[in-house]
Amino acid sequence: MSRMSVVKGVVTRGHCNFNLPSKLKRESVGLIIHKFAREKQVDKVEHLLHRMKTEGQSCSEDLFIDIIKAYGRAGISEQALKTMYRMPDFDCKVSVRVYNHVLDALLAHNRFQMIPSVYNNMTKEGIQPNVYTYNILLKALCKNNRVDASLKLLQQMSKRGCPPDAVSYTTLISHQTNSIHALKYLNEMNPDLISYNAIINALCKQGMSEIALKLLTRILASGLLPNVVTYTTLINGLCNQSMIDSAFTLFKHCIYHCKPNVVTYTALMKGLCNEGNADEAIEVWNHMIQHNCFPNVVAFNTLIQGLCNNGRLNRARELWNRMAQHKCHPNEKTYVILLDGFCKQGNLQEATMIWNEMLDSGCSPNVVAYTSMINGLCRRGKLNRARQLVHQMQGKGCSPNTVTYNALIKGFCDEGQIDNALELLNDMLEKDCAPSTVTYNTLLDGLYRKGRTDEAYKVVDEMSKKGCSSNLITYNTIIHGLCSIGQVHEAVMQLDKMTAKGVKPDVVTYNTLIDAYCKQGSVGKAVEFIDEMVSKNCIPDIIIYTTLIYGLCQQANIAEATGILERSVKEGLTPNISIWNILMASISKNLNTYMPPELIDGIPCKL
Repeated sequence: MSRMSVVKGVVTRGHCNFNLPSKLKRESVGLIIHKFAREKQVDKVEHLLHRMKTEGQSCSEDLFIDIIKAYGRAGISEQALKTMYRMPDFDCKVSVRVYNHVLDALLAHNRFQMIPSVYNNMTKEGIQPNVYTYNILLKALCKNNRVDASLKLLQQMSKRGCPPDAVSYTTLISHQTNSIHALKYLNEMNPDLISYNAIINALCKQGMSEIALKLLTRILASGLLPNVVTYTTLINGLCNQSMIDSAFTLFKHCIYHCKPNVVTYTALMKGLCNEGNADEAIEVWNHMIQHNCFPNVVAFNTLIQGLCNNGRLNRARELWNRMAQHKCHPNEKTYVILLDGFCKQGNLQEATMIWNEMLDSGCSPNVVAYTSMINGLCRRGKLNRARQLVHQMQGKGCSPNTVTYNALIKGFCDEGQIDNALELLNDMLEKDCAPSTVTYNTLLDGLYRKGRTDEAYKVVDEMSKKGCSSNLITYNTIIHGLCSIGQVHEAVMQLDKMTAKGVKPDVVTYNTLIDAYCKQGSVGKAVEFIDEMVSKNCIPDIIIYTTLIYGLCQQANIAEATGILERSVKEGLTPNISIWNILMASISKNLNTYMPPELIDGIPCKL
């Protein structure tokens, strides 16, 4: 049996077997040590190093670097540091290479606080850092959001006789939040394609795709050829900014210069779907298949998601059925997308089929999958089944989150079962699941609809105590609730309160108040809100004008109602049938009413 056979047997078993041949080849020991270091078996590594020392075998720098790298990959970078400091015990000198690997291991696990002291020790020992050392330090500063410090270090590199290289600039560019500064660095260097791609990526992430696009001309002028990464990054950035036409033009360039990959196609499909162009997204998909670029699960998920968002559920299901044909298996996200789509559509039967297929495939539902299904059941009033599913998910070790509870609470509120909804709120608090503004808004709506005003006030107080900010929907819910029980004055106080807190009222807010005042017969106060709306850049819609005209006509104030109608027309609104019916009914009771000829011309022939 060869020595390597013995070694491989020990390594494969991974046991602490020290009945090894007395003399081992260095490469054999290296293999064993690497295995033990990777498995975090520090004691075994130390034992073997000690064996080597006592048997007079030298420990090379490469062996220690291998151990340090293995510790780094295993996530025990502190042990990598200890190993470096023990090297002199084995008559092995610590070099800049060793320090660099230790720094790299510390950086990989975000041990930022340890890096400066290691670097200082390095310089105290008279070991000169090289460009690789500085690049690690630059990356550490950037990852720790100390970009200003990284700029100072960049300037010092040249003074210390170690000019920055392409990696130095690319590191800064990729972490630079100010893209104008990033472009400045680009002018200071002789960039390669990797550097260009880094700054293009940085610009696109900051929503500056048009500037990034100009760099394409610069790349070509420099004699470099853009690659698929260049084009894909730009196409994705343009799509994220809804610049679909530019993305398509660039896609054509990509086809000419290099072959688009599945990521390129996926970025374009996602952009099209987000713009509601599902048909064009399907055309891109077909182009991808025709050109032998095979879809992966991300491509499938992207188009399935886009089709679902655009209401094309059956087409999404067809695409899902084709996954096996492309030797691609649905993942958790695929099932969740379809589940959510069919549940929102109200197609519980299809959603249940997807659910069962997910379980049959061995894919365990996560909290998002459970929540989608629970939401679908609640939408259809299947509250008992929804609760059973909550118990099932808890039994599987999957805790419901705020969104899960929100779906259940809404389901019970919609069915008028407010007490059950309040019990769920208490359950949330007991389980340290923080209610959101949506939770409280849903409960408020349910309580006001049942006329349980006092409890609604308690919910508002609790919401404030929990540090949950009231938003526009919160105030609109409270105002609507108060108006529905005739407390219009209190509702107006809520309007003042929301304005004072910087929450801008919208058309729904004012329409609720105007309708309430009209029903009380205080039409004059309702009319005053029109001017207030305009002063706050909130443009009245046709519903508000219809409400006012109806209120005025109820008081037989046809002249003012006609004036309101004229105002709506001047503002570019087209009176609907309801307005004309209201006016004609009032005019028929008072034939002495004057109406401007231009308004009479606008009356539809058939009312």
